[in-house]
Amino acid sequence: MILKPTYFVSVLSCILFCLHATLCCAQSVQNPDNVKVRAYAINAVAALDQNNHYSDFLTPADLNELPVGLKRTLNNITYKIAISSAVFHPTYAELTVYAKVEIPQNPRELFFGISGLKLSYEGGIVGDAKLVLLGDIPIDFNGGNGKVVLKGGLDLNNGQALDNLTYITMDCKGFKEMGLAADVIFPRKLLIPCDPNGDQIADSTKKVTGSFSTVVSDWNDILVNVNLPKFQIAKLKDVVFTVANATIDLSDRRNSPNVLFPRGYEARYMPFPSPGMWRGLYIQNLDVMLPRAFAKRNSKERISFGSNNLIIDNNGVSGSFYGKNILPYSEGSASGWKFSVDEFNIDLEANTLVGAGFRGNIGLPVSEKDSDSLRYEAVITGDNKYWLTVAPKDKLDFSLWQARVTLDKNSYVKLLVQDDKFLPEANLYGRMDIMARRKEGDSTAKPLANFKGIEFKGLRLKTVAPYLTVEYFGYNGELSVANFPVSIDSIALTSTQAETSLSFGLKVTLMDAGFKADTRLVFTSGFEQRDGLQKWKFRKLGLSSIRLNNVNIGKVKLDGELNILDNDPIYGDGFGGGIRATFEALGKAEVQVRAIFGRKDFRYWFVDGKASFGTGFPIAPPTPINIKGFVGGIYYRMSKIYQNASSDSKSLMPEYKPDLAMGLGVKAGLLFNITKDEVCDGMVEFEMAFNRNGGLSYIGLFGSAKFMGKIPIVGDALDEAAGVLKGVQDDIAGQLEGLSDALKIEKLDNIKKLVIEDPQKAARTVPNKVDFAEGLAAYLGISYDFANSTFHANFDIYINAAKGLLRGVGANNRAGYAVLHFAPKEWYVYMGTPTDPIGIQFGLGSFSLKTESYFMIGTKIPGSPPPPREVADILGLDIRQLDYMRDLNALGDGKGFALGSRLAISTGDITFLILYANFKAGVGFDLMLKQYPDAHCEGSSDPIGIRGWYANAQAYAYLQGELGIKVNLWFLKTRIPIIKAGVAALLQAKLPNPSWFRGYLGVQYNVLGGLIKGRANFKVQLGDECKIVNGGQESPVGINVIADMSPKTPDNVDVFAAPQVALNFPVERDIPIMDENGSKTFRIKLEKFELTSNGKQIPGKLEWNAGKDAVSFLSTEILPPNTAIKAYAKVSFVQLVGGNWQTVYMDGKKAEEEKSIDFKTGTAPETIPLTNIAYSWPVVDQRNFYTAESSSGYVQLKRGQSYLFNAKGFKQELAFKKENGNALPVTYQYDSARVQLRFDLPKVEANSSYSFVLVSKSQGSTTGSTTTTQKSTTAEGDVTEITNKQAQDVIRSDGGKVLLGYNFHSSAFATFREKMAAITPVQDLFGKVSSDVIDLRKTVAQYEAFDLAEITGTAYTASKPLLRPIALLDNNYYQQDIKPLNYEKYPIAGDITLDRDTAQLGLAPVRALPILLSYQANVEQGNFNTQSVNQRLPYIYDLPRIYKADFQELQSQVVNRFLGTPQQQQYEWLINGHFPFMREGNYRVQYRFMLPNGSAGTSAVVNYNNPIK
Repeated sequence: MILKPTYFVSVLSCILFCLHATLCCAQSVQNPDNVKVRAYAINAVAALDQNNHYSDFLTPADLNELPVGLKRTLNNITYKIAISSAVFHPTYAELTVYAKVEIPQNPRELFFGISGLKLSYEGGIVGDAKLVLLGDIPIDFNGGNGKVVLKGGLDLNNGQALDNLTYITMDCKGFKEMGLAADVIFPRKLLIPCDPNGDQIADSTKKVTGSFSTVVSDWNDILVNVNLPKFQIAKLKDVVFTVANATIDLSDRRNSPNVLFPRGYEARYMPFPSPGMWRGLYIQNLDVMLPRAFAKRNSKERISFGSNNLIIDNNGVSGSFYGKNILPYSEGSASGWKFSVDEFNIDLEANTLVGAGFRGNIGLPVSEKDSDSLRYEAVITGDNKYWLTVAPKDKLDFSLWQARVTLDKNSYVKLLVQDDKFLPEANLYGRMDIMARRKEGDSTAKPLANFKGIEFKGLRLKTVAPYLTVEYFGYNGELSVANFPVSIDSIALTSTQAETSLSFGLKVTLMDAGFKADTRLVFTSGFEQRDGLQKWKFRKLGLSSIRLNNVNIGKVKLDGELNILDNDPIYGDGFGGGIRATFEALGKAEVQVRAIFGRKDFRYWFVDGKASFGTGFPIAPPTPINIKGFVGGIYYRMSKIYQNASSDSKSLMPEYKPDLAMGLGVKAGLLFNITKDEVCDGMVEFEMAFNRNGGLSYIGLFGSAKFMGKIPIVGDALDEAAGVLKGVQDDIAGQLEGLSDALKIEKLDNIKKLVIEDPQKAARTVPNKVDFAEGLAAYLGISYDFANSTFHANFDIYINAAKGLLRGVGANNRAGYAVLHFAPKEWYVYMGTPTDPIGIQFGLGSFSLKTESYFMIGTKIPGSPPPPREVADILGLDIRQLDYMRDLNALGDGKGFALGSRLAISTGDITFLILYANFKAGVGFDLMLKQYPDAHCEGSSDPIGIRGWYANAQAYAYLQGELGIKVNLWFLKTRIPIIKAGVAALLQAKLPNPSWFRGYLGVQYNVLGGLIKGRANFKVQLGDECKIVNGGQESPVGINVIADMSPKTPDNVDVFAAPQVALNFPVERDIPIMDENGSKTFRIKLEKFELTSNGKQIPGKLEWNAGKDAVSFLSTEILPPNTAIKAYAKVSFVQLVGGNWQTVYMDGKKAEEEKSIDFKTGTAPETIPLTNIAYSWPVVDQRNFYTAESSSGYVQLKRGQSYLFNAKGFKQELAFKKENGNALPVTYQYDSARVQLRFDLPKVEANSSYSFVLVSKSQGSTTGSTTTTQKSTTAEGDVTEITNKQAQDVIRSDGGKVLLGYNFHSSAFATFREKMAAITPVQDLFGKVSSDVIDLRKTVAQYEAFDLAEITGTAYTASKPLLRPIALLDNNYYQQDIKPLNYEKYPIAGDITLDRDTAQLGLAPVRALPILLSYQANVEQGNFNTQSVNQRLPYIYDLPRIYKADFQELQSQVVNRFLGTPQQQQYEWLINGHFPFMREGNYRVQYRFMLPNGSAGTSAVVNYNNPIK
């Protein structure tokens, strides 16, 4: 049918309108790829195929019959174009056109479309003829290893193509060309996308996607460049590829002219006739970024190299990549080891890693020279592991031991990767020759040691702790020390995170075919981490000592020791030692000489000697006195090394150290006997001390003797002769420890003053190390102080006869002593004192009889004592109520005389069958006449007594007894008392003026366990008791409650002082009072204790002691300096009346007692003293500071010092200064309300020493100062200059004044948990406590030991340990055995409880984990490298011991209450229960780390194991 144009236009316009509406509706519902939209194109082409209305050339006449189309086939691709509708205009027709392109790939068909295509009536298409792809079309290529997504879309508002999409163009002949806009997407199993830093993008929906746009005339001939982001190959971890030039090849006829296939790839993977048929992605230029472990030292920038020729096709990823000179040796680091990457290669073929590796050099931290680096080759395995092989070198230097080393072929280095860091580890085998000099590199000095053929096996070097270990050391070669031949009896390597020591136990041949000396040669090296590198640096070579041990030369035995001191931290340069010779032919006579000569900043020396002559030789026969030996010495500028234990004079190295503050000292001693040692054995000593000007200051003579037995002195008598003097020096050295030279001199003067003013007090500070264990002994000491004209003498008698049957009552069995002291201003004679009486004790079995007496006369008579406690207990009174001389004693010592004596008898247990009885009785008196010149009684201004002389006396007697039944069965041991009773009498008097008498008679009894009990007291009081005037008031309890207030000195009181109130009774506790009206019970309350200055109250808090009878006022800030302050205290009283506490009133007023003192403070310190620190983080002098346990640090002060932070013209700065390194500035804040310094912790390097330094820097300049200089020259030519500067309004602009400074050391581990994870268990041990109780202990491989702050706490951790372990109760032994037995029904019967404080260990004793005593002792002395510390865990699993003690205590209480009663059956499980032995297996303990402020740190669980089945 032929239609007219006008009719055709109207029909097609209607069709086009409907089509347009449909398309718009479809777009409003879905995207342009909607199935409905595509259906029009599919139907239009299908209709065209059905009527086959194709034309070779499109003309307007062809529009008369629709649909009409064009068809063209190019290279087996058919392009069909269908015109489905037309709208006719006067000069052109608007056409709706669809196209179908048939392709060999899925989805096989592509559909395009356009609306509004203009066809001129004169022929030809007007404008662009672009048909856009209808929707995005994904097309797989490379066998699923990639996908091309053709981008499509149609602007349905106008029917035109959108920009940058896939399209085809046509003319009147049909298809012209195709424009492609596409994304190229690779699956994550092949390529993984990365962010700009090279890190994998974790989102699984994100894929490596590139894009391209191009115009092609043939679908089978597409060759186009594509842009790709950074990516990693899935089979190659952490290697990042950055594409510079990539081409996607979808052509069947040609390849990119630049493409290069891997060698052999075409033959193995390209079976098609022509290489041009290959399709895939080709990357010509790319950048290969290596894993983060390949990094430059101290840099986070990743390294890379350029490469070429990567292909991705249906076989996967293929390519060979090679880089050279990638990481220079001078810049590379493998976790601190020098490291280079000279070559790197990766070979991928068909998605398989067929070859990958790298080569370079790696430096060992024990070698100094770069030439000693090891050449390595590394292979990267398919699972991304690194395996290294090292080429052994014939010779390389291990500088830390001054050794020349040859490595065996079985040496290796492995390279692990952790947290994006290389962790190299070397395991070396070989031999080394050592030529050691004291100073490394000094080729002019003769070698001290020459060792050849030292073998080692399993020498392991690591970058993490433990850094250096070894399995075996041996030798097979020639050895010499100082040209003396030697043999080695041991080689030991000890290593910590900071230091390693290689020590050789040597026997040096001093005499051919004769004797050898023992010594130990030690190489000490330090571990350093600097500039990102780890190094073991040689520090020193030590010849610890050359020893002769028990060497016999004929009839002479030699022991000797020589120490060479070279730059020693204590001694500087010099030598010291000694030799001891024992002559067998002379009755084992012995001679010993010791000496030290050296120099630090001054010269010093020490010489002493001793000699013993066996049984001795007579002074002048036939005189029976024999000289047995002597000891003596002289020293200059040296002092005793302080030790907790007594000195051992058998040491051949003197226990003295250089000390500039000391002058010349001389000591000597002599030993003797009379007839023989068993008759009388004694010693006498002589001492002289010189002042700093060289004059004689002090002279003393000391002696001791024992009768009827040899003096049982530890070691031998000569050692004790020296030890008596050393005991004094130990104490003095302890007081001088840590002081500057100037303070030492001042302290020595104070000690001398103490000896002169209070020799008894001074003597008590020195423990008596002579134990007169048996026999009769005496001691005499006489001294005279020339400067102070003071004579002092002591005489002591010791008795211990018949193996303790008769012995002295004092320390070391001292039975009697006398002290004579005469000085210009005072004198006294003591033969015992009330607190340290003389006397003897007779004991036979459980029976004992003891006498005690004293006599005193002179100008320094102490106070009179209260009666014995037994008297107070029987009377039912507090001992303080019977202390009738309390107020007068408080006035201090005075002139007078005193004597007293007491006798006490105790029968012990007297048994008959099942009965037992015991009795105690005592009688005694005290008498004193003493002058109180300034004392007067209340209401009188006259002196007390007669011109201040006042007498007092007391006499007492008591008797106590108990009778009962003793039960001793296999399951029960107990005592059941039948009757307890006691009677006491006391008479006390003070006279005359006023005269006062008081007497007590008291009886107490308790029958049948309290069934009948009672107490009766009778009191008589006559006369008037003197109440010493002290500003107080009359007290309801009879005596003043406020005993004392401090500070006692009115001026220059320390601003850190804590004023204190001492009470005669504890607060809020019952005070029973017996008077003529009967028994009363009181309590006292502290109403007020405050400090005021200028009428203003000083803020602070109160702190009570444990006994609640002393309270201190702790001001928030330090006390105001140079200020008058009043301390005021007030207490009140309450009485128990009818079960209620009522306020006590006296004379109509509330009963109160008050007291006040006035004092003035001194100046405030210009620094923060360490004693003002409550706790800190890092802890002062901490050894193991864990850097990651907290992000912030703090110093908590006890008392605030805000003035230091508010000083005008000054600025405070805080820094952490690394030892031999730079200072790290730290931002801080001082919180005056919390008196706390807080700061952010800087980055602290592991295993390093730091100083905490808070300085105050001036913001101005110096205005002036006055300088004086003192110069002195000694006889040997030493010159000392002391310069003193007196400030004149100085404002400094220098480094500033240090306000607070202390040292600490960081751990090798960031956290406590990391440290525990690095500890390797070795063996579980157990200790026998009893037959059925054991404890558990644990040994481990060498590790970083815990420090004192961790295990016990220090003054800077609030005295609390940082490490607080707790046992976990998840074991069968506790859950099934112990818990049902002890704790499940606790408290038993509702009120049967344990005596122990369950808050301390826990009810179930989870904190029964005591510290090994050897561990604690060594840590306290700084011995961290002993096996008992660094190879042991510090805590003992001691829970079974407490379990058993709890069981026995609960069982005993239950048996006593319920045995033989109707309730017995309810408690049978405990009454007849037995304690179970600990089960075999693991027992877990959680080691918890707590920061000093109480916040929790990290923790770790340790398994203790009981191996006993």
